[in-house]
Amino acid sequence: PYMAPERLAALASGATDAPVGDERSDVFSLAVTLYEMFCGRHPFTADGERPVEELTFGELLERFARGPLPLRQRNRRVSRSVAQTIERALCERPAERAAGLDDLTAALRTMSDAKPRIPRGLAFAGCVASLAAAAGMLAAAAFVPSPSPPSRPASAVDPADEQLRTLAAAAALFEAGDPAAAIKAYDEVLEQAPLHAEALYGRARAHLELGERHSELFEEHRHFRRHREAQAEWQAAQQRFERTDADFTTLAAETGDLHFVVARAYCLARLIRWDDACELFEQAARAGYRPDIAWNNAGYCHLNARRLPDAIRCLEEAVRENQDLACANFSLGQACFRLAKSQRQSHANGHRQLLRRARVALAQAANCGFATVDLWRLAGEVQVELALTAPPGEEDPQELLDGAIGFLERALDEGADPALVAQVAERHDRLDAVRELASEARLPPKPGPCPTLLINPLADGHGGRNEAAASTFVAN
Repeated sequence: PYMAPERLAALASGATDAPVGDERSDVFSLAVTLYEMFCGRHPFTADGERPVEELTFGELLERFARGPLPLRQRNRRVSRSVAQTIERALCERPAERAAGLDDLTAALRTMSDAKPRIPRGLAFAGCVASLAAAAGMLAAAAFVPSPSPPSRPASAVDPADEQLRTLAAAAALFEAGDPAAAIKAYDEVLEQAPLHAEALYGRARAHLELGERHSELFEEHRHFRRHREAQAEWQAAQQRFERTDADFTTLAAETGDLHFVVARAYCLARLIRWDDACELFEQAARAGYRPDIAWNNAGYCHLNARRLPDAIRCLEEAVRENQDLACANFSLGQACFRLAKSQRQSHANGHRQLLRRARVALAQAANCGFATVDLWRLAGEVQVELALTAPPGEEDPQELLDGAIGFLERALDEGADPALVAQVAERHDRLDAVRELASEARLPPKPGPCPTLLINPLADGHGGRNEAAASTFVAN
């Protein structure tokens, strides 16, 4: 995918005895690399097209004849002059490649000022490695040595080189698990260039990681009812999320990139600013940006704001986009169950339909791997509610209660809070055995894994089947 058309044509025809191409062929190959570094995509692959690695020689030559997709169409943060230089170097005919190695060298040096696109989930260290590879290609392609530049004192340091080294060091610190040290390094860059996209993005990720760590400690302290320690960790987490939000707000304003808008919405949700987070998540979902995650997170925020119909609407959109998104199915089960209970209290119709929808959603969540104590406890609650409201001849209340016993016992076995399970068991005499088990159970020595209901858009990975959890639903 990086070979120049004239060399590829010679290879396709079998003419490999004599060298084909010249410096302009190497210019083409380097231009492909630069285009990918700016856009994260191959210049000759449009959206929905097969990747170049899967094409035959003839199909690839047809792509080259068509020409590259405009670079600024994919990344408007690149200057027009840099984009034109790279696109000229990607011309099919060598004679039309007016750009030479000197022009591409200049384009390469402007990358830090051109705000390259930050691939989701890709650390800046990867970009630096690509940058080094491209620099190596430049050196290898230089058939005619250029005049040596005038020497400068050893003490003189190119600010751009120093900036790249600092960014690389910051990225390495973050990947090594030291986000606090990474923040200090990113701060050094931002003192000189306050709007540097890579530094803002890196610092935001580092603050976010520290906020998540404080949140985990908060959950642990809360589990053991250590209220003072939990409060301290909560405040520390909120401070980190506020700093993350500030950086992502700047990036979203400067670039208009929905990736940063969604990242900011996630921070707002962590700051319990449900209304603002919902608005941004729904905006991104309607624009088609990772709609399963955006709709899921919007539904989660509506659920916490107790807007249950809106929560169900968004979570059903998320499930339509990705039926195997376990957290969306679990949250949908929660929302349907809560709305069903409120309708029963107000004597509204439709509460049993909502209960059945909750049961289906929870079964799908378990099937997709969301086998947590919260799911088993909630599934037991749904079964109990169905049993208590079952009209004659529709469903056997005893069978429903037997299913509830299985779910609640599973919850206790896996470390559910005994007090919460006991509250459910108190609703029917048939659950006395579960209530006795709950009275004898104790809190586990450590909290179980906290289920991920709000998806971090910078580090997501959800789905997959869980046959053991699915079989539990079948049995109950």
